[in-house]
Amino acid sequence: MKRRGKLSTKSVQPKGGKNKKQPVSIKSVDRTQEKSILNLWDEAKVYPLQSAAAVHPKAPSDIARQNSQVDDAQTEEKPVTYVIREMPSPPNPLTHRTLCRKISQDIFLKAHLLQAHEVTYIPAWEKYPPRIEYDVVRKPTSTAKSTLDMSHFRKQCYVHYTQQLEAQQERLKQLGCFAAWDVALKTHEARQEAKLIPLISRLREYHYLQDRPHLGSWCPKCSTPLDAGKTENCLTHTLPAYVKFPFIIGLEEFGVDVSFCIEIAHIWEIVGTTELGISENVTFSLTRFQGEYLLFAEPQMRILQSLLAKEGDALEILKELHSSQLAGCTVSHPLFPSKALDIVLIPENVVEIASKILKENGYGEYAQENGEFGGAIHLNAAHNPLSYYIAQALERRCTSIFDETGKFTEEGDTLCGLNLYDAEKFIVPELERFGYLIKFGSDASFENKNTFAGMQRLHCRRCQTLAVFRPGAIWVFSLSKNDSRMKLINAPEYWENYVEITSNVLEDMQKAAANFSELPVSAQQQWGMPLPILFCDSCDEPLTDKRTLLAIRNSMRRGPESWFRLTVEELLPADTFCPRCNSKEFRKEATLIDRHFVNLLQVINHSDFKKTSGGPFSVVFGPQVGFSKWLSEVSVISAALSRSQSVKESHPFKQLMLKTLPALKNKPGRSFNMKDTFIGQYPSDVSRLIAITPKITRPELEQFAQKYLSQYERLRNLFRKISTIYRDSDSPPQTFGAEKPLAVRNMLKSGSDFLPGLEAKHDELALAAATARLQKVEEAYQNDNYYQAWYLLINFCEVDLRFYTHFVAAATDETFHAAHRTLYTIGLLLLQRLAPLTPFLAEQFYGKFSEFLSPRHTLEDTENLMLVSEASTYPKSIFQTNWEHLNPVTHEAEAEWESLKNAYS
Repeated sequence: MKRRGKLSTKSVQPKGGKNKKQPVSIKSVDRTQEKSILNLWDEAKVYPLQSAAAVHPKAPSDIARQNSQVDDAQTEEKPVTYVIREMPSPPNPLTHRTLCRKISQDIFLKAHLLQAHEVTYIPAWEKYPPRIEYDVVRKPTSTAKSTLDMSHFRKQCYVHYTQQLEAQQERLKQLGCFAAWDVALKTHEARQEAKLIPLISRLREYHYLQDRPHLGSWCPKCSTPLDAGKTENCLTHTLPAYVKFPFIIGLEEFGVDVSFCIEIAHIWEIVGTTELGISENVTFSLTRFQGEYLLFAEPQMRILQSLLAKEGDALEILKELHSSQLAGCTVSHPLFPSKALDIVLIPENVVEIASKILKENGYGEYAQENGEFGGAIHLNAAHNPLSYYIAQALERRCTSIFDETGKFTEEGDTLCGLNLYDAEKFIVPELERFGYLIKFGSDASFENKNTFAGMQRLHCRRCQTLAVFRPGAIWVFSLSKNDSRMKLINAPEYWENYVEITSNVLEDMQKAAANFSELPVSAQQQWGMPLPILFCDSCDEPLTDKRTLLAIRNSMRRGPESWFRLTVEELLPADTFCPRCNSKEFRKEATLIDRHFVNLLQVINHSDFKKTSGGPFSVVFGPQVGFSKWLSEVSVISAALSRSQSVKESHPFKQLMLKTLPALKNKPGRSFNMKDTFIGQYPSDVSRLIAITPKITRPELEQFAQKYLSQYERLRNLFRKISTIYRDSDSPPQTFGAEKPLAVRNMLKSGSDFLPGLEAKHDELALAAATARLQKVEEAYQNDNYYQAWYLLINFCEVDLRFYTHFVAAATDETFHAAHRTLYTIGLLLLQRLAPLTPFLAEQFYGKFSEFLSPRHTLEDTENLMLVSEASTYPKSIFQTNWEHLNPVTHEAEAEWESLKNAYS
């Protein structure tokens, strides 16, 4: 028999061997092929599926299609429907953690798409992420710093968000991810946000939303409240001075005028001082300085003594007093002599609790332990964070001394109407005129951190102005542990809807739900969705009637900016009145919805909490950082919204299937960014393989990328060689005659040796080896172990498929076309399994392989080969085919294939 070439033994890789090749060096990647494939997917409308009835057409001529023709009794399985759920993703930057999740979701989607299942995936993007506003402020061309037009500033944020989101979606599209991009859950979708208003109204109606007093940071220049995302710590030089408070009642036994001296960082705060607070068990020293009798708390006196020592001066200590001797004394306000201020004892535990609360709220730099408390503090409950929480514990009143425009109110007495910082120009000279200010040196001379010159304090990111504090109200979502819905959530039957979830993960989620306390609903921010609540100006009663809520909802449909632009009269019907006091004067809620809460509402609104049990499977890839807490929050809010349903039916995700992401080395809550420059220098398929690699760190990125690139190039070269074998042949397709077709099909189905000779045996054993490996690959997909699936496939291609390729190239004229057909069929089956992992490579060679397996030349040739169906062409995309399967093989066939490889090796 004439052979087409020698079967080379040198190029066949021995079992367990490795190809030693130099790493592929790449400067730039030619994206032409990838762009054409992306265009093909768009034109062919590969995704999304419309319905289970519109499942993509089947491939007309591969091995399994032959099986279905032979076995007419075989029935097609009913398609399964999945919905991919996810925690909202940031639009920028693309972190390694986000990439892992997105690619894992996409592999799941593609794998099930190729199994004739329907998978719905609508991306969820973060609404109003803080990074957007920060970027707008930092832009060199931004007008945010030079203008106070908040409407213009919000517009800049919306534009920047849209740009970042489009760029992020484009990154994922370039990586081959399928999704319903056009209907993604994102910011600035007026209709989507309008749908959230009924949810907020329902929570208010059920009394799960409550407003509480709150001290928040505020920018006097922008005249707007700030939250933690709108501030940053900057070095602040303040007036290092002591203010004297003359005694009115107390210390009369000394027969002289005595003043209580307290250190004050920001001198304007003295205007709102209502009391002087002193710590328990603190010693106070009566001193004489420059002919005056002054009283200092011992911790503050030590600081003052060190400052005076540098100037060659000293304090003369006359007598020491205990804090209990000062309780009940009264001093005079240094600015407003007619005001008397009481001296009150502050329990030590109150100071500790207040400091702890400050740290929990992100104001740790304002928290003072007992050692730093100084023993005495001027209680300005409205504008000083520490004294605010002390006053709350002591049940003291809290009234702001300046309004929403930054001007002093009547509480500021003679300063009424002055701007906050302009008033300081009058306060300091006034105190100096009456001799109530002890000032040492200049601001720049105090570098000691124990003084108030050079401390880190909050500043507005937008205009870099020192932030101040102002009392207000904050809305929270609260569900007590005694609430009936909370009790039901903690019941075991609530979690019965979950499937395919490990016990430890389920335990974490149940524990997080049981420990739920409350969530902030409103936030002091400048960009976001307004909190659609109107209050009566006379009685502070909120408007809750359906007519009002409908009017608010209709205005929101025109865009969130309409809430800010329109007046209350324009928002409400003309005859609206307060049902409690009949007033027609109303005001808007000043705060916006907290970004985390609005993200939760967005997820819930598109979840299954309104539906009954059953329906599609909800698939979530996790657990990831914060997932248990996030799911518990979603579950609790859903239960609160669904009071008319049983708690089991109110579950946000029916039939939840929790999938596992690759294990990450980086610490919880931390992830590194995937730079565009890195992703751009490798094929998209290589970036996808990096995303499914477990325990990879930033320093290892290049190492793994080069490794995958080398494997990827060898795989492409192998499929390129296979696709050219037939074109390199110098003889026409061989016909077998009328008696052969059934035998050919039976061989492809059961592996029977229908032709004599070793070559036919090779075809049979190659099919057996491919079948065994595909079964393992499908098990890896079923277990969501995509990393294992890749290595099963790449190993088979580099060893088994490469060996069989050399055999086909050396086959005789009699067996060449049958072997070639078998090779292409195996190759097509492998491409289908590679498609979810490396979609661009699979799509590139699918067209070439399907072209060969499609009808060729004449009808007579087609009938003789009998290796194709009656269909005329394959679908355009590999994702419009279904995974096809060979019949199970025996272990003996697998062992014989291994022996055959070893013999040639």
